[in-house]
Amino acid sequence: MNLRRVLDRITYPITVYSNGKLPNKVRSFFEGLASEFKYKMRHWQEYQSIRALIEDIFTLEKEGLSLNLYIIILCVLFIKSFL
Repeated sequence: MNLRRVLDRITYPITVYSNGKLPNKVRSFFEGLASEFKYKMRHWQEYQSIRALIEDIFTLEKEGLSLNLYIIILCVLFIKSFL
């Protein structure tokens, strides 16, 4: 399935309709989330260098350093930087 078809299939989650109507706050949150996802999927080349750096760090850790706690801290800090 190509990217266009995937992006066209993004719809509101079924749980949003369980109340019988779609609240504006939930609608705007989901629309913002969907538009951010679409942007990042269309511009994924920007993240290749970041991904390569992360893979290099994990490869170094797995092969030589063996610091499991370091991996956990690194993942948490990385995720927090994008939120």
